[in-house]
Amino acid sequence: MLVACHNNREPKPVTLKNTVSEKPEDVVFGNKAAPATVFLYASYECTYCRYFFRPDLPGIKEELPGHW
Repeated sequence: MLVACHNNREPKPVTLKNTVSEKPEDVVFGNKAAPATVFLYASYECTYCRYFFRPDLPGIKEELPGHW
């Protein structure tokens, strides 16, 4: 599923038109051997995107300590 910052109460399924892959300039977190990959587009100018890094990401790291 692909989601974005918006106020829609019921997210609609999104069909990807392009394949997303890791690029050399990407910032990568986590374990390369993980069973799933999540690509996150975040803007440093977006308040909601910045919120992911505090407190959300530290909470995820705490819940999944072996994956970082």
